[in-house]
Amino acid sequence: MSINSEMRSYSLQRKIKIRTESGATREEWDAGRIIMVTVKKTNDLLHTQSIRYNESTHTGLTRCKYIKPYVNRLKKTDTGEIYEIISATNDGRFNNLLLKKVDTDV
Repeated sequence: MSINSEMRSYSLQRKIKIRTESGATREEWDAGRIIMVTVKKTNDLLHTQSIRYNESTHTGLTRCKYIKPYVNRLKKTDTGEIYEIISATNDGRFNNLLLKKVDTDV
């Protein structure tokens, strides 16, 4: 299967700081534009010396080049799954992402 046939739509959200009435700042996620991303689960049996890879639960490929780690996150448009972006490598045609799935059932 090709990468293009496995791409699904995700909302690229951006972290913004908002000043409240009391003067304190809080962080919120601004719903950004819709991008196409291929997301795959990482191999649990693979042990590397990379802390970021060992921390990640999924990897992603996209053509979107302006993604920044810990500033952006992905939200799947149909199921609402949220992935925090740990690393983004802009080498070549695709942007390689290391993702960590966020548990929203707290």
